[in-house]
Amino acid sequence: MTEGFESVQNELDQKRQQIEQELVAVRGREAELEADLERVHEALGALTGHKKKSRTRTRTRKTATTREDLQQHIAHVRGQNPFADALALEKAVRAMVQESGNSLTGFKTLFAEALLTSPGSQSGGVHATHGAHHGHHEHGHGAQHSHADGDERYSA
Repeated sequence: MTEGFESVQNELDQKRQQIEQELVAVRGREAELEADLERVHEALGALTGHKKKSRTRTRTRKTATTREDLQQHIAHVRGQNPFADALALEKAVRAMVQESGNSLTGFKTLFAEALLTSPGSQSGGVHATHGAHHGHHEHGHGAQHSHADGDERYSA
């Protein structure tokens, strides 16, 4: 029963990834078309003497950051620093988005989604955090156990 569920889940994950990739491609094409349109407006403005508002130009300059962009940045940061915590990841990824010139609009929400759905998180990120949490408790118990051993040594 769980194999069937996992199979359906995997198919849906693959379909989601495919659609998200198509969306990224469409958004990239949209940015190209907007840039082409901007150049046409500038050429027309040069011919007719009219200037287009610079407001639109600055708005089209920054492309929207996608979850996939953030997942790639997360993977890059994890490759450089596998033990980075979520805050360090967020800061590094935010800096990478700024450097790329993409928009930071809705960054926190997108970053949270990207972190939860990134390949590292599904296969080990969420579990690794969970494991680290347990590791912390085990360390705590170990420390208590060592302390108890120490008490036994003193009482003996």
